[in-house]
Amino acid sequence: MNAALFKQRNRQLEDVADRIRKFRQNGSGIPLLLLGDLNLTPWSPWFLKLQSQTGLVRGVSSFTLAPTWYLFPIFPCGLAIDHGLIEPNLVFTDLRIGKPIGSDHRSVTLSIALPD
Repeated sequence: MNAALFKQRNRQLEDVADRIRKFRQNGSGIPLLLLGDLNLTPWSPWFLKLQSQTGLVRGVSSFTLAPTWYLFPIFPCGLAIDHGLIEPNLVFTDLRIGKPIGSDHRSVTLSIALPD
C-alpha cells in the first residue's frame, strides 16, 4: 500500500465511523455489524481508532488471528485483514474462514446471536 492508498483507506474508515454515528442518531436501536475487507490488521492503530469511534468490537476471540488474505505457497503466513465488528451486546458464537476460491481473500463467516 502506497502513501496515497494509505490516506484513502484511512479517510474511508473515518467516513464509515461517521456513517455509523449518524445511523445511531436516528435512534432505531438496530444492532450494527461492520463486515468486510478493511485492509488493516487488528493490531493496527487505525483498527483500534475505528473501534473507539464506533463502539463496535471485534466479533471473534481476541486470540484469533486466522489469516483471511493470501494464505498461499507464495505468501504462506497470510494476514487477518477481513473483519467482522459487532455491537458489544451481541454474542459471538463462531468464526469460519473459507478455503481458497480463486480470490486473494478467503471468505469469512461470522456467527452471532442476540443475548439471552
